[in-house]
Amino acid sequence: MEEYRNPEYPKHEEVYDKCMKQANESHSLYYKTCMIHLADAVESGTISPMEAYDALNADYFPLQLTVRKSRYDHLLV
Repeated sequence: MEEYRNPEYPKHEEVYDKCMKQANESHSLYYKTCMIHLADAVESGTISPMEAYDALNADYFPLQLTVRKSRYDHLLV
């Protein structure tokens, strides 16, 4: 029997979980927005999972990832 999967559930669960964990731990609204943008951009395919892992392990959010498309990119101005 094939398992039903909600289409709204993240395709890249590990990246999504790490982004949400870092967003919840941060006190910076800008960094929280960056993490939500990162998770959404990975889901839509404008940022690769490998780029996301690099961003998650960095001490800062890479500027080149802020120009990638997501539903939240307009909040990164």
